[in-house]
Amino acid sequence: MAYPRTLSDYIRLHANDAADMEVDICQYSERDDVWGCFYHGKLVKDKIPEWALRYVVKEVYESKENHSCTIYLKALE
Repeated sequence: MAYPRTLSDYIRLHANDAADMEVDICQYSERDDVWGCFYHGKLVKDKIPEWALRYVVKEVYESKENHSCTIYLKALE
């Protein structure tokens, strides 16, 4: 599945679908060689750190059973 360019685009396009989902937003740290989640909550643009909205969405994993999703961001190049 192709994803929108940035997290901001993803939120704009999927806000209605994911309105009541619990969301984790994660980013890779090259320095620590680990994925870290920095946000947990509803997909509400005003609550997500502004700097994260400019990052490109790398992958999204949805769990219909848990009614949640995890969004992985790609580092800016």
